[in-house]
Amino acid sequence: MIKAVVFDYDGLILDTETPEFQSFVQVFQEHGAELTMEGWGRCIGAAPGSFNPYAHLEQCPGFAIDKTAVRARRRAIYEQLMQGADARPGVA
Repeated sequence: MIKAVVFDYDGLILDTETPEFQSFVQVFQEHGAELTMEGWGRCIGAAPGSFNPYAHLEQCPGFAIDKTAVRARRRAIYEQLMQGADARPGVA
């Protein structure tokens, strides 16, 4: 018999938002740009397309970036930050 169902909305069981933000911050820094929490906050809970961090990064230094390479680099940083992540308090 099923006793409970848990819907894991992003960040409910694991804190995924902090590493997501940190991975973008690092990629921005690697390109000589800055991503602030205020800037990042424009995409949290917003409609798709409200804020595109990759487009924003491209505007910061004023030169084209290899978006495919940047996405791969950002994802690698994120995965590294998530290694060994523990469940939020009370989940276990």
